[in-house]
Amino acid sequence: MSQDGYTLAETMAALVMIGLAIGGLGQATFLIGRLNRATGAQVAADHHLGAAQRTLDDLLGKAGPFRVGDSQAFNGRAQSFDFSCDADRICGAELVTSEAQTTLVVRRRGRATAARSLGRVRNARFLYGDTRGLHGAWPAESDGSGGKPLLSTVVLVEGRDDPGRPLAVAAVWAQQAATCQFDSISGECREATP
Repeated sequence: MSQDGYTLAETMAALVMIGLAIGGLGQATFLIGRLNRATGAQVAADHHLGAAQRTLDDLLGKAGPFRVGDSQAFNGRAQSFDFSCDADRICGAELVTSEAQTTLVVRRRGRATAARSLGRVRNARFLYGDTRGLHGAWPAESDGSGGKPLLSTVVLVEGRDDPGRPLAVAAVWAQQAATCQFDSISGECREATP
């Protein structure tokens, strides 16, 4: 630096450094905005899936138990399931897919009582779990063991591959019915006779 001030080279170097710093701050602001949008989208997706989980838990938490061949029928398919819930009334859930989103519609006693958006979930379907594994439908095909498998979970998954990415897992009430006489040898519930 001379006695009269900065040289042209020094001034240009200072301006380049200030320009680089401002450019770096602009890029950092842009990246922070992108991360903020991605986080907001993930929070919204988690909110949708959490609401679907709570809805399925509420529907199935006290339903059942469901065994293959029992009088309290549970019919599960890839896009919907239904079961007897009150004196010839039907309860269940259905996946309704549109171009923009997938919606979980819950029916109680024959009426739609809740609709929960799953957001931009594609290829959603239900799977049904018992001691033999996960099945695409319920009642599942017999494995030849002669037992009456107990439905333990209903799983909402995304994707065409097996088993798919789990979105919600709802446990089915697994206690014996009030009219049950438990046979400790076979491990089965026998209907009580009056």
